[in-house]
Amino acid sequence: HDLRNPLSVIKTAHGIMKEKPKMDVKQRLEYNARIDRALLRIIHLVNDVLGFVRITDLDLNEASVRSLIDSAIDSIDVPKQIEIIKPTDDYKINCDFRKLEAVFANLLTNSIQAIGEEGKIELRLSSDNDSIKLEIEDTGSGIPKSIMPKIFDPLFTTKANGTGLGLAICKTIIEQHGGTITVKSNPTTFTIIIPKNQ
Repeated sequence: HDLRNPLSVIKTAHGIMKEKPKMDVKQRLEYNARIDRALLRIIHLVNDVLGFVRITDLDLNEASVRSLIDSAIDSIDVPKQIEIIKPTDDYKINCDFRKLEAVFANLLTNSIQAIGEEGKIELRLSSDNDSIKLEIEDTGSGIPKSIMPKIFDPLFTTKANGTGLGLAICKTIIEQHGGTITVKSNPTTFTIIIPKNQ
C-alpha cells in the first residue's frame, strides 16, 4: 500500500506529460517535482525495509555517548523553536557508532515531530558499573495508552507517511548491543540501557 501511492503519482504524472508533449515549462517542472517527491518516498520506504530485514554484524569500537548524541543531532533538522538539552555527563561504551547514531537520530526526529510547534527535548545520561542509561524526554502531547503496547511492533505507525519500521529497527539495534529500550508517556520518555562493554 505504501509503495502503490508514490508509484501511482509517478505513473499519473508521466502519463500526463506523455499526452502533452508541448506542455509549458512551468507545468512540466511541477510534474517533475511530483515525480521527484514520489521517488524519494520510495527510496525511504525501501531503505527502511532493508534496514529492518538485513541485520548486519556490529562494528564495535569505543565511543563516548556524548559524541554519539552530538553526531545524531548534527544529522537531523532541528527547528529553531525546539530546544535540545544535552547531558553534561559522558561515558565510554563499546558500540557500533553508525547504528547507535541512527537510533538516537530516529528517536530525536520522533520527538521533534511529536512536539510540533515549540518545545524542548531533554536527554539525561547516567551510569552504573556495567551499563549506561540514556533517557530522551519531550514536551509533546504524549502517546495514547491504547497504542503503547504496539509502539515497537513492525509495520505499526500512526503517521500518514510512516513505514512503522523506525522504532522496530531501533529496538533491534539496541538488543543487538545487549540492551533494552522502553517507553512511558506523560511526558513521553524513551529509556535506553546498554552494557558498556560488548
